[in-house]
Amino acid sequence: MNSINTINTIFQQPTIVLSLSGGLDSLGALHMLLTDDRYKEFHIHCHRVSLYNPENRNTAERVAVSKILNWYKANGYADRITYSTSTVAIPSVNGKFLWDADVYKFVTGWLSSASDEMIKHVAFGVTMTDDSTSLDHVIRGKKIYQIFESKRTSEIYPVRHLTKQQVWDMLPDDLRGMAWSCRRPLYINDQAFICKECKTCKQIAAFG
Repeated sequence: MNSINTINTIFQQPTIVLSLSGGLDSLGALHMLLTDDRYKEFHIHCHRVSLYNPENRNTAERVAVSKILNWYKANGYADRITYSTSTVAIPSVNGKFLWDADVYKFVTGWLSSASDEMIKHVAFGVTMTDDSTSLDHVIRGKKIYQIFESKRTSEIYPVRHLTKQQVWDMLPDDLRGMAWSCRRPLYINDQAFICKECKTCKQIAAFG
């Protein structure tokens, strides 16, 4: 896997940068980018923010992303994917902390503006039924991304036309189980377990 330190040597063909957290939505976006003919001309560069905040999802998401990328490389997509990661620690104030999507907007905005002209789009995993994204969050996220004024790139949402259930159904059986969407993982001997109580745990349990 390529580190953020070598990122300027990666983009040698038209590229889409995908914010890959390891969750169901971003996994669905990656699968769409790799399998849909609309994106076949693009190289896909996945960037994960190693995010430290009170939800403590970083370790679980890191393991999920590693499994996901290894699955695609083993299934014939090794030549279309590169990967990098960055680390951000977020302090909490009165029990509140910066929304992870805001951090991703900041990092990918900088990435697209600082890199060469091969980056054409920045992709995010947002579904039709993603009601966690309020209008205020959408407006704030766009403002954060636009700070960098990267006029040569545009934001795209590959699974915006699908519900979470449809994203789940679209994925191969062995791949969907690799996603990590739990918001409050439980750790036992450094191994992550889903909490079964948060909203995303309940949604995925309903998918079967």
